[in-house]
Amino acid sequence: MRTSRKTASTRVLNSFCTIQCTRGLQCLFMLENLYVSPCLLLNTSMRYWPQNPVLQADPYEKALTRFWVKYSDDLLTAVGALFKGSSVEERKKDIENIWEHFRVVEDQCLGKQKKFFGGDIINVVDLAFGSIIKFLTISEDIFEVDILEAEKFPSLYSWFNNFKSDPVIAENLPNKEKMVAFVKSLRERTLASS
Repeated sequence: MRTSRKTASTRVLNSFCTIQCTRGLQCLFMLENLYVSPCLLLNTSMRYWPQNPVLQADPYEKALTRFWVKYSDDLLTAVGALFKGSSVEERKKDIENIWEHFRVVEDQCLGKQKKFFGGDIINVVDLAFGSIIKFLTISEDIFEVDILEAEKFPSLYSWFNNFKSDPVIAENLPNKEKMVAFVKSLRERTLASS
């Protein structure tokens, strides 16, 4: 069967399935879990939409942005471990790992004068961390535990409230109850297949 360029083509490599969309965006599906790497999104947007740059022209600022987007990828891995863990002890260990990542972001990236990672405007680093932390707030409801605590991480907590309150972000955030139901069912299927 032959597919046209307008439709998505699929190929299987080991346990990964790469979906190549019409614009070239690639999403990795691992064990039925959608995983879209912030680094992958950054590189794809630079390649296919150069007329809308997401990185600053200054080489230092560009390198700094790439570093924090890559760091958000590392945080995503820690969050994935929390999602897949089955015991309370594993969960506590995974939350400690997430907190270590939060401490680095709190100490190194968010100054008291910054509303967003990009200063006064939302940039690609905000989008990378925002999507991950939004997923964490869903996980807090599922596991009935506080992960992003205002007392431990005041700058990060304040940043996330600013981020989700931005009109464009607020308008496009998914419904929390629907997300909780979806993630719960996805987690149950993942644990059942383990």
